[in-house]
Amino acid sequence: MNPNLPKIALVGRPNVGKSTLFNRFIGRRLALVDDTPGITRDRRYGTMNWAGMDYTVIDTGGMEESSHELKAAVTKGAIAALHEADLIIFVVDGRSGIVPQDLNWLKKIRQIQKPYLVAVNKIDTAKTDVLAVEFYETGEKLNLISAEGGRGISELLDEVDVIIKKTFQSNITSSPEEDKPVGIALIGRPNVGKSSLLNKLLNDERAIVSSIPGTTMDPVDTLIEYQGTSFLLIDTAGIRRRGRASEKMEKVSVQKGIESIEKSHVILLLLDGEEGISEQDAHVVGEAFKRYKAVLLVVNKWDLGSKNKTQDEVRDEMSRKLNFISYAPILFISAKTGKNIDKVWSTIQRVVGLYKTQIKTSELNKNFEKIIKSHPLPMFAGKAIKIYYATQVGTMPPRFAIFANQPSHIHFSYRRYLQNAIRKSFGMMEVPICLTYRSRSS
Repeated sequence: MNPNLPKIALVGRPNVGKSTLFNRFIGRRLALVDDTPGITRDRRYGTMNWAGMDYTVIDTGGMEESSHELKAAVTKGAIAALHEADLIIFVVDGRSGIVPQDLNWLKKIRQIQKPYLVAVNKIDTAKTDVLAVEFYETGEKLNLISAEGGRGISELLDEVDVIIKKTFQSNITSSPEEDKPVGIALIGRPNVGKSSLLNKLLNDERAIVSSIPGTTMDPVDTLIEYQGTSFLLIDTAGIRRRGRASEKMEKVSVQKGIESIEKSHVILLLLDGEEGISEQDAHVVGEAFKRYKAVLLVVNKWDLGSKNKTQDEVRDEMSRKLNFISYAPILFISAKTGKNIDKVWSTIQRVVGLYKTQIKTSELNKNFEKIIKSHPLPMFAGKAIKIYYATQVGTMPPRFAIFANQPSHIHFSYRRYLQNAIRKSFGMMEVPICLTYRSRSS
């Protein structure tokens, strides 16, 4: 999370649609949505862009005036988000109408003396606008929205844009991706040794450690400076096996893994050499693959040896079940004894260096011409497809734009060939790269 971005907190009673609105804002399903009140217990952070500006959006648990320990803790977290935010969106339920708790929380929001907007949710059509009538008694300007259907969202975000640009523009700065700490997510099933590995990484005498409260799901992520590079270690709950948890808890567990992937650049998937790769492991790694994240496959507990498998057999299993990330380095370690922990750090550093690769356009096209000549493009409908040139447009992952006369007609097999050839040509075999195809006119 970029601390320099303006923050928008979504607050309100349980089950008014805050998480649905959060997902709508950030453009993907990051928060778990359910009809059960209180499903969101922690603050969740996501990034959205509107009218050319990036924002951090904070999803909060439902605020309740209750002596129940858990409900009180959730409410305390939501109140903390109020004070953290630059702008507050108070969400109420248009279908249930105004209730005393809404008025009480609105009063407290006013006392904080920060900019805020009132969003009356679940007003799905113009015919249901009448449901919001009683909310006008608050004297507030209302934004009638449907987080589920999208009605009124653009108008609400336009108001957000006006307030933020008017009030906070002078304080908004941006930093290049390369200046941010490198996010590393530790992902794995319970009892696979994730905590032990985290502790070993943190206890390295060359690591300078500090705690950062208030990150996406867990209370503490950890910032490390290791040999001159800043890393953000992002912890995540263990990915549960089927049969050991309810379906909903399994969804939450996998969701937390995906949230950590969203924040990270490098994914450490911790595996038990004896137990092998589970369906959940493959699913979460697939999410990392779709997002072009660098991945390290770390086989733990190798100090115990293996009664049934050799390292080559484990590698063969990975190549079968995780063939889509054949580029990922594989390490065999013991988090308990510290065996090969130094290789974890050195591999992370090597992979991050490749992930930040920058190639001059002249050098890229010199090699690109050779790649195309060695394997010419096939014809499409009797017409020649021409690739004019390529240029790098980003890093982490390395991203390249390829300009052609008929980009949509370049076959997926040839795209795969280009991707592998570029990676091989520039020594990036351990990281993914992203290729986009454009017409020259664009």
